[in-house]
Amino acid sequence: MMWLFESFFPVVWIAFILYWRIRAADTKTTQRLEPAAWPIVRALTFLIVIILLSIPRVPCLGSTASSGGLASGFLGLEPLLP
Repeated sequence: MMWLFESFFPVVWIAFILYWRIRAADTKTTQRLEPAAWPIVRALTFLIVIILLSIPRVPCLGSTASSGGLASGFLGLEPLLP
């Protein structure tokens, strides 16, 4: 049962990305082109976000998802959280 909890979010992310790419396949082409570096920057940004949301502990910040996550450390909400 634990494998279900550990693999749920990565599977949902992969399914969402696959769905998004499949649905975007038959859309109209763009009228103007963006620079070649932007798709790479966007893909790297999404990859970093997915990695940060998938790991339970961020080593450099020392916070865990169970203790309120990154928001509690940055916003000072630790005393408000149970």
